[in-house]
Amino acid sequence: MSKVKLFEFRLDNNQYNLALYTAVLKQLDIDMDFEEVCEDYQKVYEAGMEIQIKDREKDREQ
Repeated sequence: MSKVKLFEFRLDNNQYNLALYTAVLKQLDIDMDFEEVCEDYQKVYEAGMEIQIKDREKDREQ
């Protein structure tokens, strides 16, 4: 969940999101193979989207 708070991925630009994610991992000197990066990115992306959806629903209720 902490990774989700670090990234605010764009809904419409998966290529940008993955490039950003891999750049941050590289900058932090985290060594993962591409498959691991993609799997981890997908988990973070999905969790982030769930949070955004919940936030929008809360805003609508107010």
